[in-house]
Amino acid sequence: MIDTATNAVTATIPVGDLPGGVAVSPDGSRVYVTNSGSSDSVSVIETATNTVTATIPVDNSPLDAAVSPDGSRVYVTNGGSDSVSVIDTATNTVTATIPVGDVPEGVAVTPDGSQVYVVNNFSDDVSVIDTATNTVTATIPLGEFTSPRDVAVSPDGSLAYVTTGGDTSGGDDGVLVIDTATNTVTATITDGFGTLPTGVAVSPDGSRIYVVGGGGSSDVSVMDTASNTVTATIPVGFLPNNPAVTPDGSRVYVTNGAPDNVSVIDTATNTVTATIPVGDSPDGIAIRPGDPAKPSLTITKSHSGNFTQGKLGTYTIRVGNEGPGETDGSTVTMRDKLPPGLSAASISGTEWNCTLSTLTCTRSDVLPAGGNYPPIKLKVNVSCDAPRSGKNTATVTGGGDTTTRTALDPTTIKHGHYCDHDGYGRDDSNGYGKNVSTGAQSARLAPIAT
Repeated sequence: MIDTATNAVTATIPVGDLPGGVAVSPDGSRVYVTNSGSSDSVSVIETATNTVTATIPVDNSPLDAAVSPDGSRVYVTNGGSDSVSVIDTATNTVTATIPVGDVPEGVAVTPDGSQVYVVNNFSDDVSVIDTATNTVTATIPLGEFTSPRDVAVSPDGSLAYVTTGGDTSGGDDGVLVIDTATNTVTATITDGFGTLPTGVAVSPDGSRIYVVGGGGSSDVSVMDTASNTVTATIPVGFLPNNPAVTPDGSRVYVTNGAPDNVSVIDTATNTVTATIPVGDSPDGIAIRPGDPAKPSLTITKSHSGNFTQGKLGTYTIRVGNEGPGETDGSTVTMRDKLPPGLSAASISGTEWNCTLSTLTCTRSDVLPAGGNYPPIKLKVNVSCDAPRSGKNTATVTGGGDTTTRTALDPTTIKHGHYCDHDGYGRDDSNGYGKNVSTGAQSARLAPIAT
């Protein structure tokens, strides 16, 4: 396990014999590793603990794996039995075995999860699997002696890129482009690639593919997908196997089989910026997605002017989201606490569910990053005994934000001349002095106009 922030190995996890293909669940919680040796299995690693929590038997010589976009299934190519095993990730069991071409190797799932593309190294074709029925619905011929090795699908799902290694019988080294709508080869690119290309990866924006030349050329070719031309060739370690692109597209990690290390490529400069020693003969590589973007709620509380004893005052409370992620649909709760001398008259806000007795307002609709909910209006009665100043407190919690956010609104309260009449009195604890003309109860409120 490599920490991409430091480019240091942080854990080494024992798995089965001859580990090769690596795939990560969309939420990053699990890693699936194919073991093509005597165990013929897939190891399931929990990333929270970096431990193997399950070992799933599959067919002979599993070589590669791909996870469905919803994380519910893993598709494993079995090179020794010409099949694909379908694993249910909820139960960690094989639920289907699908016959494909000769010696299936690379595998990729379309972004919508509807199709799986499998390259068959010996039969020189690509099997297309319908995930709804777990059947092969198309077989795409690539040409004699093309010896395909790997496949990657564009982010929009419209294209599949297949590396072809050729052989001594005349096949060409390069990349074939498949239109997934018609399942036909629409382009063949052979210029600029290294010898016997193996792995391929697509940048997150789909503008580039990275092709590893694994047959002695020891480099990575960068192809512009708009023009289908190679724009850069980057030297890496000897016998490179597979590339993986970071989610932000800024780096590519490449396993180098002979020097037992991983090259880190800066995609802005197309240069190797780090080389990381790892275990023997590294092969498959996958990058765990970062933690999902989280919301960060905000709350502000304000009022206009000063409050006056014996009259109404109004607070405006606003809840927003300044985080990089939207709220998760769980309940967002605003709570208010009034200072002494103020009592709630009403509280409301568009599509907020507010309770006057507890001064709480809730809602569960998703708030996008950078968005704001409609404001909450809190009207208060100001007692004739309200002190010169008070501090109103409001908090907000929920929505996927684990931190309680707080807003304070210092409030100046003016003396209300209305409170000097009609027998209403005040004690001198409010700072205004005692009204000596009456002995009425100081706790009484002046009449409030509605």
